Amino acid sequence: MKRDETIAGKEGSAPESQRLVQFVTMKGTPVAGRHRDKHERIEESVADLRLACEGAFALSGHEPNRHDRGQWLPPLARACSVFLRKMVIGDRDNPATRLLDDDLIRASGMGFHKLRRISATRRQLEIEKSFEGGTFTLQKLDDTTRNPEATETLQIGRNTLRLMVEWPLPGAATWTDVPTPDAPWTMAPEELFDLRGTGALNCSAWLGQQLVMFDHRGITLKEVIRMVATFEGAHSINVSRLFQPEDEKSHGPFRHPERHILDNVTVFSMKYTHMVVIETALYLYERLVDTGQIEQPGENWRTRASFVATEAERFFEDNTRWLGFAGGLALSLGGLEQSISHRIRAVGK
Repeated sequence: MKRDETIAGKEGSAPESQRLVQFVTMKGTPVAGRHRDKHERIEESVADLRLACEGAFALSGHEPNRHDRGQWLPPLARACSVFLRKMVIGDRDNPATRLLDDDLIRASGMGFHKLRRISATRRQLEIEKSFEGGTFTLQKLDDTTRNPEATETLQIGRNTLRLMVEWPLPGAATWTDVPTPDAPWTMAPEELFDLRGTGALNCSAWLGQQLVMFDHRGITLKEVIRMVATFEGAHSINVSRLFQPEDEKSHGPFRHPERHILDNVTVFSMKYTHMVVIETALYLYERLVDTGQIEQPGENWRTRASFVATEAERFFEDNTRWLGFAGGLALSLGGLEQSISHRIRAVGK
């Protein structure tokens, strides 16, 4: 082909904007990385989760009710959050970047189950954190001699935080009786999802379900997964402070303090949000197996942590030890009493 007859066209040919084939000027290097299709990347993510589960199972000594759960359940929850972020949430909450995109889900016939509704009689349990009061002394030191120049003492009144929890919560649907060695509380997908249903939800509807109500504001399943993935799994962001000066624009954790308060509610010293994330990841893994997207694994990867009461007689008393709050409370200075209360419950009441 002569030069004037190449794809660039020849004299008198149609303008560039009207050509059937058009090219874009690129920059960078023509050297490319190895292409990996979505199925291969899904297999990689599944392998990461499987390794995390098997590692947790090994650390537990094959006894998931051991008292050293705190050494392997939080890392497992973080690994599960990263798995869910890749598979169903995507980068920067962009559905187009999900590995399980809508086309793949439709082609596989894979739908998702609804959250399990809490139909059992609910108990009103209370978590209380309090500080009786005291004084706070400030001392100004000389910049050169470091000798005291001035002292000011501020009064601190009683500070109290109360969290009213209607138990059980989603993720613990059948945890209504005192857990015993013969009938422990066990983390499992069926505690969070209604597996008896049809499993017909698409990904967006599945993630958008209301998990709990925090006062009068709903917190969705997706918001809990994103919170664990963003602040623990994929990044390490300090969220110990949830207030800021009034003239500053709210950003980061300051925009949704209720999510981070929920993130510090614990069950047997384990974060409630970690329970939800682990159960969700196990559920998604098993859905992939059921629909033939991945091979059936061996039994060793499964992790089913369980909990048993140590004081069965007074287990559901107020301020019980198994239900707690791992966060703190910024004290109010000036001598005035500060009392804060919130209510956490399942949807439906």
